[in-house]
Amino acid sequence: MKRTFLKQLFCLSCCAALCLTAVSVFAAENPDSLSSVIDPEQSGTVIIDYQDTVDGNDPVVDAEFTFYKIADLNMEITAGDDANLHRASEEEATVTSVGNQYVSIIPDLVINPDTDAKTIAPKVQSYYKDHPETDPSYTGKTGKNGKLVMNGMELGVYLGMETSPAKEHYASTPFLFQLPFTDSDGGDRTFWNYELTVEPKSMPAGDIMISKEVTGTAGDTSQKFHFKVEFRTTDDSLSVPYEISDGTKGTIRTGDKIELKSGEVATITMLPCGSDYKVTEVEANQDGYKTTATGTSGRIVRKNQVRVTFVNHKDKPNDKPKDKPNDKPEDKPPKPTGHTQTGDNLPVWDILLASASVFVIGIGLTTYRRKKK
Repeated sequence: MKRTFLKQLFCLSCCAALCLTAVSVFAAENPDSLSSVIDPEQSGTVIIDYQDTVDGNDPVVDAEFTFYKIADLNMEITAGDDANLHRASEEEATVTSVGNQYVSIIPDLVINPDTDAKTIAPKVQSYYKDHPETDPSYTGKTGKNGKLVMNGMELGVYLGMETSPAKEHYASTPFLFQLPFTDSDGGDRTFWNYELTVEPKSMPAGDIMISKEVTGTAGDTSQKFHFKVEFRTTDDSLSVPYEISDGTKGTIRTGDKIELKSGEVATITMLPCGSDYKVTEVEANQDGYKTTATGTSGRIVRKNQVRVTFVNHKDKPNDKPKDKPNDKPEDKPPKPTGHTQTGDNLPVWDILLASASVFVIGIGLTTYRRKKK
């Protein structure tokens, strides 16, 4: 919020929560100082400048903000006798803000510089819903540049809320402001600002996808396995939605468990970017299973879905390992046979038969020679 804070005129309340936004602005009159002149004929303007402070300062587009008027300023005519200020000159009449007093338009709602916007937000929204005749509220969405300009607002005290957050973002924290507010630093507080700029802090969200697979001859694909999901944020009570591929939906808080069987996938969404996460399988490496997992811990990053996988493998005890796919029969060395005719692998009977044949031929040649002589 772009403004100068005067210690004695402003009381700032900063709502610390998961997602912080603009600081509340009120003007409180110092009874020992000069009066502050307010023009009751002028309207106010609120400018929302919404930029993504987590991921590259990109504009936050289509974030809907609503401004609920909750109190009128306590004004008095301090000079002049003409109550119709449309015809009164500055010399004849001035309007001042007296103290830090505000006239609430919602019954039993006390407004002061210490009021917590987040605390009163449910009551204000409920009252506006039940009483449409209540003083005006103003609603608009941020454009492509992340800005929303709301002109023509009545003077008074307002509750500002992001009533519909942008896609993949959390709503920023509610805030209180007054129109007009003073920017003066000196004792002569005669200048009032009717245009207020608010810079909400965005909190983009990411998600985790957890998948489960059971393999092996003894793996039970119908068995349910339990997964403990932890995510560390500034708000331990944060509850985020999840959906399982079988259609089951619900919400989960840090430390809770979800169930998955083989082939199922659980997607957990709306986790604040920048927060750490950890996923643990309760039954890991139990009942004969060998568990392998990837991506079980890390940090949530916008535009980058975190994937966590768990695989449990289990075989029957007597199962022999199958041949590897690369072990082809033609790759195995040939077995020696009894008829191999090379090297030293000649069979004994073949050697004896060859020797006998040589012996018989030798005798025949000898006999033939003797007869010839």
